[in-house]
Amino acid sequence: SKKYFEGLFAGIIFSFAGAIIFVPWIHALTASIIAMLAESFDEIKGMPINDNIIVPLVAGIVLSLF
Repeated sequence: SKKYFEGLFAGIIFSFAGAIIFVPWIHALTASIIAMLAESFDEIKGMPINDNIIVPLVAGIVLSLF
């Protein structure tokens, strides 16, 4: 259940490719990087997290801030 750097980079690339269709490239890149970094956490303060909730939530917050 270890997460590897290859998966992190693949996630950034593919989420960037999907997001660039809808938003400017700098926003897509920033949101992709931050969301995938948030996805790399297995737990927060001892509580397991569901990455199916965290990734879109973090990406949405980052894009809303832009």
